[in-house]
Amino acid sequence: MESKKNEYLKRFMKPSGSKAREGKLVYISQKNHGRISLLVQFIGKNDITISDYLDNVLTEHFELHKEAMQEAFEEEKERCNNLFE
Repeated sequence: MESKKNEYLKRFMKPSGSKAREGKLVYISQKNHGRISLLVQFIGKNDITISDYLDNVLTEHFELHKEAMQEAFEEEKERCNNLFE
């Protein structure tokens, strides 16, 4: 069975196909923007913004994958520290 860390890396640490820009803007695909817009408009009854929705999704994502992200971070930190030994 694949480790949580490897599963996380395969699922989330890959290019999305969108181009990153300078600043704090985040670009998402038109397809996902449309989906989120519909969710916010109909299910959220326009009581939340797209930013609210994305922040909630990301918060849960970080909570669910905290251990895998910490493990991956620690491995990379260790690898970088070993460069100077």
